[in-house]
Amino acid sequence: MLPSIKKACLNVMLRMKEKLIEMVIEMIEMEKVTDYTCDPDYIASWNKLMGKSRDRFLKAVTIYDSEWELDDFETAEFDMEGYGTIRVEHLFSVPSDTRNQAFDLTVRVTAYWNIVLKRMVDWIALELRFGIHKMVNKEMEKEIVYEVMVRGGVMEKMLEEPTSVAAKRERLQKSISLLQESKEIINQAMDGI
Repeated sequence: MLPSIKKACLNVMLRMKEKLIEMVIEMIEMEKVTDYTCDPDYIASWNKLMGKSRDRFLKAVTIYDSEWELDDFETAEFDMEGYGTIRVEHLFSVPSDTRNQAFDLTVRVTAYWNIVLKRMVDWIALELRFGIHKMVNKEMEKEIVYEVMVRGGVMEKMLEEPTSVAAKRERLQKSISLLQESKEIINQAMDGI
């Protein structure tokens, strides 16, 4: 039975793995389309990133003077949480409106991404736990019964008599019949006496 049970378990686990992969892909696609959160940490994270990084960003991009050479200034980069050191020389020629919108969008995406990651980790952990529970309590039993009874024919094999047992049974039957004949002969001899 053990090989059939192992095969049944592998079949169930492969099906569950495929389902989970499909569900994770769907969740990622949903996040790409929806971009929604009601998590209060989003605004707090966005404010924190804007407060710390905005001043440094503005200082780094507004230090430029058209008469200076690029090597003349040292603050052509700034540190931003989640991104590290960012070089901003390429933004000197970009209009300030566009720069500010791009910075705001970057900060919003960073704040939102943290929420998405937290949501995905929680969802995958819950889904794995629930999936394992469902697999063990429902699907595994069905698959084992199917594998043992229908596909593998293990029950019929278990009910078949092994050849060694058949040989022993045959010898015992011969011994029993010989003992019964001996008993009859002894009973006849005793009756004659």
